[in-house]
Amino acid sequence: MINPPYKKTYDDLFKISDLDCVDYSALVASWVLEQRLNNGSPVYIVSLNTKTWGHTVCEIKGVGTLDGKNNLFIPNYFYHKQPITEDQFNNAKPVFNWYNIQKKSTKSRKWYFYNRDEITYTSLQLFGDYTCFSTME
Repeated sequence: MINPPYKKTYDDLFKISDLDCVDYSALVASWVLEQRLNNGSPVYIVSLNTKTWGHTVCEIKGVGTLDGKNNLFIPNYFYHKQPITEDQFNNAKPVFNWYNIQKKSTKSRKWYFYNRDEITYTSLQLFGDYTCFSTME
């Protein structure tokens, strides 16, 4: 889990902010690298889009997926590779150690239990570098 980057608590930021999943993913990636929680593994910002929705998370190679927007850490699951299983989703842990509210709602489920055939765009960006892989319809 990620520690607060400062001595304050960030509950209010997460409860009332208008940050979107891209913003949260960048924060998570930055804090993971700052706290060296990646064990030297690459940290990616990953986006999947369909015609009706898009979602962005942080992935650590060999570790798993971190969704700052929904406060979900899913060990050994890599968002860009495949849809999640029910067990993986139900067993997700909080990303942040100071904020225990997780959003395992119907809305967040659609981003994880996606249909591969509906994905129109995939982007993997190595955080802190200019390496980028993307696909477009």
